[in-house]
Amino acid sequence: MHLNFKWIGYEVLPTFMAYDVMKNPEIETGFKRLEKHLANISSVCGC
Repeated sequence: MHLNFKWIGYEVLPTFMAYDVMKNPEIETGFKRLEKHLANISSVCGC
């Protein structure tokens, strides 16, 4: 999908992944990681 938009100047943003959420849920840690990820993305894209 990223390559479809590369020709018009889009840049790839870092991806957030959450694994093993059913067998070993670490909800608080996951939310902290997500908040950090979103802060990183907002600083990258200038949002």
